[in-house]
Amino acid sequence: MERYNLVSGNQFPDIQNASPKVLLSMDGLPEELKYELFIAAELYTLRMAYPVQARKFTEREVSRTNELWAEIFAGVELRLLHKAIIRFISQDRKAFFPTPGQIIGVVEEIAAEEATEAKHLSAERHWAGVAENEQRISQGENCSTCRFCEHRKVTASGFELICKAIDGGEAIEDDITKLFCLNPNSYKYEGLYRRGTAVTILCEYYEPMMLINDKQRPAT
Repeated sequence: MERYNLVSGNQFPDIQNASPKVLLSMDGLPEELKYELFIAAELYTLRMAYPVQARKFTEREVSRTNELWAEIFAGVELRLLHKAIIRFISQDRKAFFPTPGQIIGVVEEIAAEEATEAKHLSAERHWAGVAENEQRISQGENCSTCRFCEHRKVTASGFELICKAIDGGEAIEDDITKLFCLNPNSYKYEGLYRRGTAVTILCEYYEPMMLINDKQRPAT
């Protein structure tokens, strides 16, 4: 392995003997070299955790194990691999050096946990957004001021005609103005059932033009 020093301020870290956490935090290190050093550092950690078995490893066995694990874990995110090895060591009660398959099992376990946690966070953000919109509606805000909504003339029909008749108007098919959401990611896109959006409804992308103008206005 070629000698490589990464300059960080006035420090020259010894990357060949750096810990996995230090390697993960290093920026500017060639990815291939970082990966190679990381695998070697993780296996060194395992040998320190299982000294009875590790002392039997020859130099050639250590080198070949590094190459084998690097090949096996080539597609695994290094952050997950580090967490998996630390978890395996902390939970192991048998004191046997792990196989790559055992570590992959822990990687999959952690990945599943993180995916579940991400879903929970996403749900929390969603309902927080719903609560915020409900508060905005109660304060009088609605889709009529949203930059994603378009005021469009349409021909009144069906329920609109009934409403006009109740209000004392004639039940004729004249034009009325309705709102249409233009954000394709919104559940209100082009209105519910492709009809206009209700003026009291705010979707998750509600963003009044007044706020947009405020964001773009230079600070004084």
